[in-house]
Amino acid sequence: MAVSIKTVAERVGVSEATISRVLNNKPGFQASEDTRKKIHNAVAELGYVGNKMARSLGKGRSETIGVIVDCLTNPYFAMLVESTATLSAAAGYHALVEITPSVGSASGRVGQLSGWPVDGMLVWTNHWTILQDASGNAYKDSPIVYLGYPRTDGTDWVASDLYDGGRQITEHVYDTGRKNVWYLTPYDFDIPVRSEMRMRAYTDVTKERGFQDHVIATPRCEESTDVGVAVGQQIAAMPKSERPDALVVQNDLIAIGVYRGLRDAGLRVPEDIALTGFDGTLEGQNLERPLTTLSTPPQEMARVALEILFSRIAGNDAGPIGRMLKGTLLVGKTT
Repeated sequence: MAVSIKTVAERVGVSEATISRVLNNKPGFQASEDTRKKIHNAVAELGYVGNKMARSLGKGRSETIGVIVDCLTNPYFAMLVESTATLSAAAGYHALVEITPSVGSASGRVGQLSGWPVDGMLVWTNHWTILQDASGNAYKDSPIVYLGYPRTDGTDWVASDLYDGGRQITEHVYDTGRKNVWYLTPYDFDIPVRSEMRMRAYTDVTKERGFQDHVIATPRCEESTDVGVAVGQQIAAMPKSERPDALVVQNDLIAIGVYRGLRDAGLRVPEDIALTGFDGTLEGQNLERPLTTLSTPPQEMARVALEILFSRIAGNDAGPIGRMLKGTLLVGKTT
């Protein structure tokens, strides 16, 4: 059973108000060093954990930030969440994480975080969704930094330069002598997928090189290693004259699956088909042949985003802040 503040007060022989003021370092409150020592010793011995939500009412802050990302099956998002939690803790904040398929989903709502008092939010979403709209205006008083894509709606954001990264990776593939380069995406063709910057870079570079672009989508628009395996096997089953000699894949997660699918079907990577990913995850670098990819470190995105968010929490009301992060080409052994 949880230890109450009353139990701590009885152990020390002071009022509950004194316990609360000492633990919260209330400005101007006078208590002897001996009393403070007894209180902290009692807290440690009894295992008392204060009510963070109740303390936040008096302090005006919860020392908690909310983090919304798409899914943790993608190693990139797992690394982003871990980095955010670590950096937040170092700054005295706790990170509450919510996983959602899409902030702009048909439900028009974001799940459970709207019920918690948070000082600010980091949100991974597309470049047009506004969290307040998707959450029923639940976060209208909280500063928000959007992650993933640049924005033009007057909100704060941190993004990777996906177009520059897409150009780097596609130009590298063509520089290796490939001529029939396809692009694999998990996006539905019923939406304007060609506005996605990695894909736009691929189509631009392909046309500049004088070749025909060829974009394919994963089955059911899934984003997983399993679906990558299926695509790899399907491509391997095509006649050699019809299949691509290189695949530029939207992220490492799917590319790792494609790599396994091609290899399981007896094709050689890169001798038969060259392959690239995007994100620079450890999983891709730990393949038998390290994946050629574009490194976009989530640690740096977390650091920059939290700098902006903590500045807003502290009262900085300057105009909208946007930060574009450049990626680095990692040439592995799949091209």
